[in-house]
Amino acid sequence: MAVLKSKRSESKMEFVEVARKLEAKVLSLCIRSPKRLTFFLTSEVMRLASAVHNEVRSANNTYPRNRHEAQLRRDHLTEGNNALMNLIPKLALLYDCLLENPDCQKWCDGAISEIADLISQEKALIRATKKADADRYRHLPTGDLHFPDDEEPPEE
Repeated sequence: MAVLKSKRSESKMEFVEVARKLEAKVLSLCIRSPKRLTFFLTSEVMRLASAVHNEVRSANNTYPRNRHEAQLRRDHLTEGNNALMNLIPKLALLYDCLLENPDCQKWCDGAISEIADLISQEKALIRATKKADADRYRHLPTGDLHFPDDEEPPEE
């Protein structure tokens, strides 16, 4: 049964989808950028956008059963947020370089503003997910490290 559009709420998986859209938009921007910037700038911008997507996907694939696993999930979200924050100055530098080329000025404003909107959306979604996780996983048991039968725990 379909839900009316006015009754829909934000999906808990939205942070993964926005990260995917962000990576796609950054890829499109990097492909359209002059090839001379590839080695110096666009490869780094693309690496950071991919890191955001990979980290939030890793966080989403972590199903905490104890506090240690919940912390691993939080660490992935933190790494994704760090990559997102590192993407901003690199994207600004790319934008400055693109403005020097008159051919790029026509299309880069719209592309950069779309990416900036996705970045601010993703930042808010990661923050909200971390807050929801803190509430949800507060009562998990402390994680005992489990070692396979053939492995001895390290001596202290």
